[in-house]
Amino acid sequence: MADSTIKTTRTRDNESIFRFNSGQNRKSRYARAEGGPTPSDGRFLDFYEKRRIEEADDDISYTIPLEFEGRADRISQQFYGSSRYMWVILMRNKIDNPFTELLAGDRISIPSVTRLFSEILT
Repeated sequence: MADSTIKTTRTRDNESIFRFNSGQNRKSRYARAEGGPTPSDGRFLDFYEKRRIEEADDDISYTIPLEFEGRADRISQQFYGSSRYMWVILMRNKIDNPFTELLAGDRISIPSVTRLFSEILT
């Protein structure tokens, strides 16, 4: 039997959230993952696996406008046509919390669409 556990806790709004603890379970794909629950103001956002996305020659340099501050989803939508790839932008720029680290006026690096589909997602 695996030694994994799921811990249930409550937010300030009394919502249930679940956190996975893989312990020493080497069969789990999360056993050696860096990352974990992403809290923001006491609320659970999602689980993520940290991954390093190196700089490439075809990366796009982008200055965050005020209307996209803290909105990796909207930046992803603009460049990739879908918000589902916002994690790529966050990982490429080593951003853990977009609400405090993705600020208007900051320059970030966006991997090209070609690279996204030919290297990063494969």
